[in-house]
Amino acid sequence: MTLPFLEQIFTEDAVLRILIRRRCKEADTIQKALVVDNLAVSSGRRRKFFSSRNKEIYALFPPRREWVHMGCDTKRGELTSQEKNERNLLLTVRKEAKKKGIHPEWYELLDKRIKSIIHAALTDKHIFSKPFVTVIEKKRNEKDKVIECRPICLFKTLDQRIIASLFNKAFTQLFDSYYYYNSLAFRPHKKGEPGMSHLTAVKRIKEFRKSHAGNLWVAECDMKKFYDTIDHDIIKKRFSQMLLWCKQSGTINVDERRVLRNAIHSYVNCFSFYRDVYAYNKKPNHPIWNSVKNSTGYNKQIKWIEDEFEKLFDSTEWNYRTKNHHKYQLGIPQGGAMSGLIANVIMHFIDIKLKCFWEENPDFLYIRFCDDMTMMGADERVVKEAFKRYSGKVEENHLYVHPPVAFTEKRMVSFWDGKTRPPYIWGSPGKDVFPWITFVGYDVNWMGDTRIRKSSVRKEIKKQFEKKMEIARLLTGKYGRKPQWAKQFVCNSLHKRMIGMSVGRVPIWNYRTFRNECSWAKAFTELTDNRWSRMQLRQLDRHRNKMMKHISRELSTLEYDEVKPSDKKARNDAVWYFGKPYSYFGQVLKKW
Repeated sequence: MTLPFLEQIFTEDAVLRILIRRRCKEADTIQKALVVDNLAVSSGRRRKFFSSRNKEIYALFPPRREWVHMGCDTKRGELTSQEKNERNLLLTVRKEAKKKGIHPEWYELLDKRIKSIIHAALTDKHIFSKPFVTVIEKKRNEKDKVIECRPICLFKTLDQRIIASLFNKAFTQLFDSYYYYNSLAFRPHKKGEPGMSHLTAVKRIKEFRKSHAGNLWVAECDMKKFYDTIDHDIIKKRFSQMLLWCKQSGTINVDERRVLRNAIHSYVNCFSFYRDVYAYNKKPNHPIWNSVKNSTGYNKQIKWIEDEFEKLFDSTEWNYRTKNHHKYQLGIPQGGAMSGLIANVIMHFIDIKLKCFWEENPDFLYIRFCDDMTMMGADERVVKEAFKRYSGKVEENHLYVHPPVAFTEKRMVSFWDGKTRPPYIWGSPGKDVFPWITFVGYDVNWMGDTRIRKSSVRKEIKKQFEKKMEIARLLTGKYGRKPQWAKQFVCNSLHKRMIGMSVGRVPIWNYRTFRNECSWAKAFTELTDNRWSRMQLRQLDRHRNKMMKHISRELSTLEYDEVKPSDKKARNDAVWYFGKPYSYFGQVLKKW
């Protein structure tokens, strides 16, 4: 069996780099937990940070003190701390590989593991097993007293996660040239484009708006439970068709087509949303719910669209093979490495049906980001016809959209509540003319101004509150532990971590040109300076300061030991003021 293309993907170096990345990520996660835990007097709780998963990946590499250390100033923005660790560990493994004679135990285990992963990926038919499911809180319905949860799937073994990652890379390389230009999610990064693909979407919308004066017609659409309703039959058919195109073009051969087809079939067949996720609604005491905190006694639920299927049972519109098809042949693992790839493939066959509208038509724009879509144009007839054809193709692929919301000028709240919006006029505010469109976390004004979507602001405020509560739960309350450091040290430790989360680890000597890597601010570089964005960013700065005042007040009631020598920097009771270079307002808008 010859596999020239796949052998370029499934190399020992590629597997090694993924293992190194996971080793450094595990260490980073443990370090963040320990930083918080070390603020309190030790009570033997550190052991909980080291699980069997940690031990598995740690056994494949030498201890940290044996790593090769190369000089690099991370503070100057050359590399992030994690990138530096990954590079050092890679150099350590390569140095050991060059040595002759007997290798240490960790190297033998690593070499054996890499070879077994490659062999399993290219020879096994049933690569993937049923994934492990956990849930996170999505939103709370105070009226119905229900906590709606979002399921997250994770393959149980490290080998399966690595294999899924490499197959995702292989499929992405094969299919990327077939995708529509303005299909922007889960695509390889192209030179000259922003590092985050959703920023490219916002940039292109702003450019289109700038080049078209006057009113435009806009339509938007979002899928309902998209990943949870993908039909296995359809996705297998779509992959087979695209693999046939690749074989006909000479990119892959018959053997590689068979291996790739087996991989996607194994990935899809191992999971059914109804059987593996939705069934937990009937098991309220199952450990899966323990990750969602519930002090109010609300019911925890995972929602689906079972009501939609019940309506179709007795109708002539049932398009599935059997009456129980939806119970065993729908849904893919949300959170798996190939889930985004599958979304692109199934939506690609909807994109190409709109080719006659966006091809060689400068007055029409169609942009898709995963299952979110927006289209706009100067001609009302063209936009309405395109939206009608799009909706029809979505239905043909057994997908479901949020019902279109009818809205009027007198009730703008219905506009913001809607996820699917039939064609409406985008322009200067007036009768039945709306000044905003929403897409990928941004609101875009008819004048080209952008602001953060209200839900995104709320999520960031919630994260600030959770950071503050992490310290409060550790040191205060009935089960709080005794502080190990002075109050000022604890407060400023929290403040620095909040700054790192929001705008990155900003060095004061080059704060004007700082790239804001690994931070919330990195996702909002397309914000324009206007009264809405300024108000939102100042709101985030105020709330962050408010959280700091709250934690300072709560910590003031605790008892502390005598101040240690390391606490001498905190000479007064005030929390350090970091200023504009470390603020949301300064770093996002770059206004100094």
